[in-house]
Amino acid sequence: RAVAVATSAAPSARCAPVTPRVKSRARVCATVDVAEAYASAERFECTADALRALDEAPGVFSVADADDVVRFVGCGKRVREEITRAVEGDDATATAAYARVVYLPTTARKAVLTAAWKTVISSLGYVPAMNAASAAMVKTPMFEFTSAQLAQLANNGYVVIDDGLGADASAMAQAARELFDRGVMRNLGQEGRDDDVAVLASGQMPKGEAFAALERCSKVLLDIPDALRRACSTFGVDDDSFVAKCARATAPSRLMIARYPPNGGRYVAHLDNDPNDPSHAEGVPGLRACDRTFTCIAYLNPTWDTSHEGHFRAYLGPTIDDDFIDIAPVLGRIVVFDSMRILHEVRPSYADRLAMTVWT
Repeated sequence: RAVAVATSAAPSARCAPVTPRVKSRARVCATVDVAEAYASAERFECTADALRALDEAPGVFSVADADDVVRFVGCGKRVREEITRAVEGDDATATAAYARVVYLPTTARKAVLTAAWKTVISSLGYVPAMNAASAAMVKTPMFEFTSAQLAQLANNGYVVIDDGLGADASAMAQAARELFDRGVMRNLGQEGRDDDVAVLASGQMPKGEAFAALERCSKVLLDIPDALRRACSTFGVDDDSFVAKCARATAPSRLMIARYPPNGGRYVAHLDNDPNDPSHAEGVPGLRACDRTFTCIAYLNPTWDTSHEGHFRAYLGPTIDDDFIDIAPVLGRIVVFDSMRILHEVRPSYADRLAMTVWT
């Protein structure tokens, strides 16, 4: 029933853009997180009356089209004047349908305005079309999906990206091995799984030169939620439920590094987000199985060959009687899959098998 060892992605598909998650207009002071304030900022229609009602105060704003895709983010000491100029301009923002505003303190200077502007763009997960010329000022993405990769994830529930870790992959593998050699990983004693794991705070990776590459590896996986939103905005997908999943995926506060032993270590078939699991909703919100949307795995095995086995087996249906695809855990390969949809297992491994996993 094996279908293939995945090495490539499926054809592309068109889809609807991601909708930023926003709730109500908010006035902020210097101590309030701008990203949080923007997330609660009320969307309003770009009518002349609505624009006239805005305060003539410092602030940051976004302008979106009829599909609520943000086309421009701006800021200024007189936000009403700036947003009116953007909406009434003769460029792409002239198609503006909606806007959101976050007011800043009256004492806000250029540095504060610029920082707020960067924060709002970063929170979107993509650079709006009319801000493309200023993209270098925003955080550099660590990961990007192609249209074909996005389509495969949307259509099939999983995607395989080879060489996703770049030229640093060998150093990342060495750092993960060092973590195990120093005794940081532990077996959880759970029935059906043989791996030793280390659960690490995503913002506090182990210190020291030996582990420096682990932080770079984590940044690639932690950027995947934003990369999904950027890809949906750029390419689109005709699947509203998939777009909604991408919109709610978030970078977690913790990640896991696992090592399977070379004596046939395995993990039986399971879902990462299984509503029928009694422990489905246990734990800290954001880290529970029920909070998982996509599972992102980076493989860290520089000398892997077919005799080592230990494939990632993804079933193409809801039971182990369905067809499956076997994916070799080769160095630098990233697998992203729908946590509620893809039943999967780790086949018996006959060499040390290392991977980093993030659940978004």
